[in-house]
This record gives sequence, structure tokens and C-alpha cells, in this order.
Amino acid sequence: MNQSKIIGSVQRVCIVTETFAPEVNGVAHTLSQLCIGLKRRGIALHVIRPSQTPLELKQPPADTTCIRGLPVPGYPELKFGLPQYAKIKQALREFDPDAIYIATEGPLGLCALIAAKQLRISAVSGFHTNFHEYTAHYGVKLIKNITAAYLRVFHNHTKTTFVPTKQMQQVLADQGFKRLRIMSRGIDSRHFSADKRSSQLRASWGVKADEPVLLYVGRMAAEKNIGLVAKSYKAQLQQYPDLKLVMVGDGPLKAELEQQIPEALFLGVKRGDELAQIYASADIFLFASLSETFGNVVTEAMSSGLAVVGYDDAALAELGVHHHNAMIAPKAHAEQFINNLSELLGQPSLMNKIKTNAQATCQNRSWQQISDQFYFDVQRACTGQSTGETYGI
Repeated sequence: MNQSKIIGSVQRVCIVTETFAPEVNGVAHTLSQLCIGLKRRGIALHVIRPSQTPLELKQPPADTTCIRGLPVPGYPELKFGLPQYAKIKQALREFDPDAIYIATEGPLGLCALIAAKQLRISAVSGFHTNFHEYTAHYGVKLIKNITAAYLRVFHNHTKTTFVPTKQMQQVLADQGFKRLRIMSRGIDSRHFSADKRSSQLRASWGVKADEPVLLYVGRMAAEKNIGLVAKSYKAQLQQYPDLKLVMVGDGPLKAELEQQIPEALFLGVKRGDELAQIYASADIFLFASLSETFGNVVTEAMSSGLAVVGYDDAALAELGVHHHNAMIAPKAHAEQFINNLSELLGQPSLMNKIKTNAQATCQNRSWQQISDQFYFDVQRACTGQSTGETYGI
């Protein structure tokens, strides 16, 4: 047994997740940032996740245990780990962590939770995705309540559950979730910055210096309410026939969207500096999703100096102020969402004010701050201390 277990200090952490970098989604990105921050503190890490290539099963990356996986229904680019309980338990026994962070609630996460209890290892969890809300978009609405009940039981068997917003904390508390702790999301404001705006890139899109560009970044799928993005854009074309919408990402509805809005520019999945330059070279970010727990793309857009049009939900419910640093419609009010975009396009001075304030909002929200506090809260949860207050908001 590690000496750290005896003195109550968390020095070895195992992260269990169905998704991890280089996969492109909010969960993978958040976990990557937490890992970077924990390693900077000298914390030893081990990741248990599904294999991303056949070779990984035989030759997994360092400090990683890879489990066989199957494609997630509706998300073929992602896998859920098969319940290889013996392999998971053996990996935990060999690494001997002081704490386990279970980021996803699939078969892999459930096996890890059971193994942790048998091995008497403290387990905390994260509520990263509204899986019970997603079911309605994939023809399985009838199991929404069953899924919600499973998630509640799962998380209530951990020492604390990290959620990204106060809003989500209240929603889950009302549903019977216990020991909820807010861990917001950070942003690298040096990477996502208006300074990366490129006139050359804008010219390649066919837009002039003074013409606003709309942007969408994310999965092109039903649960993202992507149809409203297309509808909002089409509603503006009669008045602004040269208005450009840039679409970044992929998903099951991409081909349909390409037919619906042929005027838009579809760039596919982008990463790193190229993505940061795309953000900074646009002007208005359309975020119509109603199924997010946070939405990292919102802070990426705001930090890049974009005016976000969205709903009073998730990240905007925490950070946004209507007419100040974003254009915010009441949740699910699609007509107001479209009207907010029209107002923004018709008032360049308002757009410029919001863009400036949005960028200022995202200063000093570093991922290191978030990961440091996450570490302290994991340690406190594992030693039985209260984790009631919030941070990163």
C-alpha cells in the first residue's frame, strides 16, 4: 500500500474514461487539461480507457490501460469500453491509486466503481454529458427516465460528483443527486485570442474586411440543435445575401446540412492553431445546443473575441450577460434566438461592444487554476471533508 494512503495525501490518481485525446469533444479536452495540471503538481497518473487503435490493446501508451471497446450508438467515432472487470481491477491493483476519477458512466466506469469499492479506493466522479437527455434524439426516448435513474445511483455511490455549472448542480440536486461539487472549465486565452485574426484566411472564405462571418464549431448532430443554426442563417440571407457561415466539425447530419445551406462553408474537423485562427477570424458564434453541461466552445469563442448568440443555459448561464458580452435568448425560445442574431447583424456597434466584453470575460480563467482546485477537492473528498463551495465561476 502507498504511504500516501496512510497519511491521507493524494499523490496517485487513476482516471477512468470512455473518451480521451486526441478524440475531439468536450470531455476529452477537459480531461487532457486536468491531466496537464495534475502532472505539473507532480501527481502520478494512470488512465483506463477504450483502445483507439487495434495496436493499443497490445502496446498501450505509457501510464495507460486500454480496454476493448465498441462504437457508441449515434457516435461511431467514439467507443464505450466493454465490461472487462478483471482487467480493470488488475490495473487498479497494480497502479494502487489514492483516488479514482470516473469521468464517464458506461460499462467501463461501472466496472471501475465496483472494483474501487472492493479494493477500498476512494472514487469521485464527473457529470460531463447529459446522456439521459440525448436518448430523445436517437429514438430511445422511453428509456430517458431509466437512464436518469441509473446515473443518479451511479454518482451517489461516489464520494463527490463534479458538475460544471451552478445551474447543473441545481438540476441534479432536484433529481436526487448528492454531494455535488462545481468544477467549471478553463480557457487558454493566449491560444484562443482575437490577435490570431487572419485577413488572409477571411479572404479565402470570400468575405471582405467589414463583412461579419458566422461560425459554428461542434458536432453536427440532432442533440446539438444544429437545425436552428441552419434556420437562423437562412433567415438572414434575404437581407444579407453575402453573409457567410463557416461550419467546423463533423457528424451524422453534415451531409443533410450541406444540402440545406449550400451557401455555408464546411471545413471539417479542425484542431490546434488552425482552429484558433478560424475562431478569431469570425465575428459571431452560433450556439443553439440545449443539451450541454457546459460547452467549451462557448468560452473558446468568447476568448477569441466573438459575439456568442445562444440560450440562457450551460456556459452562457454562468458567464453571459445579454447585450453585454453575449446575445442570450430564454431557453428553447428559437424565435428570440433568431431575432438576437438579426439585431446583432443590424447593429455593428453593439456587435463590437459584445466582442470586446466577451474577450475580457474569459481572461484569468486558466486551466491550471481549475486543475489545482480539482486536486484539492479530490483530496478533501477522499478524506471525508466537505466539498460544498464552488470555484472557477
